[in-house]
Amino acid sequence: LDITETQPSDTGLYTAKASNTFGEATNFCRLTVSSPMRAAPPPTPPKPKPISIAPSFVPPLSNQHLREGQRAMLQ
Repeated sequence: LDITETQPSDTGLYTAKASNTFGEATNFCRLTVSSPMRAAPPPTPPKPKPISIAPSFVPPLSNQHLREGQRAMLQ
């Protein structure tokens, strides 16, 4: 997912799902986009639970904290 110009409304929990004939995997990350006027620290995101079903995400998605207008690249 590539969000070229983030907005505070893009803040949220993003989920990635993959499946094949051998199984499925789900991974997630939290994206926090703050407005330049607000400097409050973002809440601590929950830790992802390991999933032992093929396929898998290596490395897992990373949480990001951005300012409005910055680019978010979730890989």
